[in-house]
Amino acid sequence: MERKLKSSIVTVQKLHQAMIRLLKNQEYEKISVAGIAKEADLNRTTFYLFYSSKEELIYDICDTFLDEYIEIFMDWLDKNGKEEEVKGYQKAFENLSKHEKVIKALWNIQEEKFNPYKIMEKSVAKTVYHFLEKENIQMKNGGQTDFFADLYAANVMATVKWWIYNYQDFTISYVYGVIKDCQEKGLLSLLENKKS
Repeated sequence: MERKLKSSIVTVQKLHQAMIRLLKNQEYEKISVAGIAKEADLNRTTFYLFYSSKEELIYDICDTFLDEYIEIFMDWLDKNGKEEEVKGYQKAFENLSKHEKVIKALWNIQEEKFNPYKIMEKSVAKTVYHFLEKENIQMKNGGQTDFFADLYAANVMATVKWWIYNYQDFTISYVYGVIKDCQEKGLLSLLENKKS
């Protein structure tokens, strides 16, 4: 039984890696199940034992990728203290930098009914919403918690997208400072009037 499980994990990893390699070199629409199987050195029947379509494979890649970041995120929320928070940000942004090409390849898929960026954003919103419910935290003045979760997720994803495309020009400390100012003082606190 354990051998079968290890074999399944290896097969899934092969399919993930094959899809990511293909996405780096060709448009999503041109990638076929046969092409994915060939790139993974497997046959189509094996592909279909694990996934019903290439879209399902992409969902799984997004979920696997997000699980790592959601774990970091939940770890921050569970630990109070500035030092732990800074370490969490550091770890998250370092991992984002390492996975830059994969993230960009996934986000290049811009189909009307299938958009990995939006899939990731919804997953973050769902995680935030469940955390707020678990901790019994609600919005002030009777606001909807799902609205806060969606807003927070959009903000997280915008920050991640900005980092992925600009991280070579900025330090993690700079980004952390911007995020903290935004959280503590509001978005408008980031602006200054340059008129003399």
